[in-house]
Amino acid sequence: THHHYDHTGAAERLRDLKECPVYMHWGDLDMFKGKVDVVMEHGMKLDLDGEEIIVLHTPGHTEGGVCFFSEKGRLVFTGDTVFNVDLGRTDLKDGSEFKMEHSIREIVNKWENDMIIYPGHGDSCNMKFVRKNNQEFINIIG
Repeated sequence: THHHYDHTGAAERLRDLKECPVYMHWGDLDMFKGKVDVVMEHGMKLDLDGEEIIVLHTPGHTEGGVCFFSEKGRLVFTGDTVFNVDLGRTDLKDGSEFKMEHSIREIVNKWENDMIIYPGHGDSCNMKFVRKNNQEFINIIG
């Protein structure tokens, strides 16, 4: 979902062991230390064993942060964009509070209440829980 080492540290090894490509959004290419096989863009559709996954560019935590959205599965892998009770940090090198706020308003806030989020850290929940308990989200949406 983004270039930080805790999310990509095993990418090279997994590529070698499982013979699978490494995907990265173009906004994170300069910060990623490894080799990228597929460059992602907002709206790109991925086929995961018949399940359509849509790449949503959600900058803020990093310039190239993405979420992986499945309408059919009613789920989103959010990486470090949004968690159950807070949002991803924006104070690191390529983070941006302005871009995070935009991602929350224009993308995350449009997800329906029954959509389940699976963050890069911590517990999963639905968007109804986020709207009620995530104070950082609430502060942005109003």
